[in-house]
Amino acid sequence: MHCLLKKGEGGAQRARGACPLGEGGAQRGTCQLMCPETERLRREEQGQLSIFEIDNSSTTSGTRRYCTSASLAVKEYVRSGAGQDVPRPQDLRPPPTLKNTIQYLIRDVSSRADSPWHLVYDFVDNRIRAIRQDITYQQLAGVEILYIYALASRFYLYSCYRLSSVSMEKFDPKLNRDQLQQCLLKLVKMDAVIVPTLDLEIPLEEFESYFLLANLGSTEAVMHTLELPKETRQHPKVRLALAISFHFLDNNFIRFFRLTRRLSPLGRCAILPHLTFIRRHRNIW
Repeated sequence: MHCLLKKGEGGAQRARGACPLGEGGAQRGTCQLMCPETERLRREEQGQLSIFEIDNSSTTSGTRRYCTSASLAVKEYVRSGAGQDVPRPQDLRPPPTLKNTIQYLIRDVSSRADSPWHLVYDFVDNRIRAIRQDITYQQLAGVEILYIYALASRFYLYSCYRLSSVSMEKFDPKLNRDQLQQCLLKLVKMDAVIVPTLDLEIPLEEFESYFLLANLGSTEAVMHTLELPKETRQHPKVRLALAISFHFLDNNFIRFFRLTRRLSPLGRCAILPHLTFIRRHRNIW
């Protein structure tokens, strides 16, 4: 899973009006931990820790009381509802903390081999939703937020392949696609774009291609791509995705499959649900 953290190929674009903090009077988070201390202590007391948050070194033997730590606990996603209090600044994480959190989820949790991977997925998916919720509360934008959505998109793309043979009781591919679409939409629509730096470089062309591949058969996705700046449209990844999309729309599956061989591993993950559709409805196999 470390490959999901790697910088993409190709040049990054310069930022236009990137804003790393909340806008329009939105709350600005001050929590420097992956999980606010009040939540961590409450869930520890109530026994509501995930297996991926338990600190075995500090858990008392012979008791049912499990402990965690600031380096293991990650803020849990809770669906917003009427009557809920507005989050306090100390319960919201600023962009650097959110970035560190998703890096931890991808680098340390997603690579664990001591639990079934659908359980890993459930935990990481829930915590990514909590990250996105913090972004929404604070109305965040900017390079770190794009980085977060990029890593989240790669995670959901990889999960589509990794859990493709798992039963629906353990993994819902439709919900996974919904989360992927939401992250990709944020990436392709967010006004801010990337500034080249030593430690942060997300080539938007990569995700423009994923967006198109994940939406094969959609004329709206094709029109979006055709309206991109010329430099972006002519990027090899975008040109390949556009050609694949045209052949899919034309039902030219001979050329479609020839071109899909040139896709990157994550590009192939993006089209995986469409391959199942072709097999079932287009009488290719």
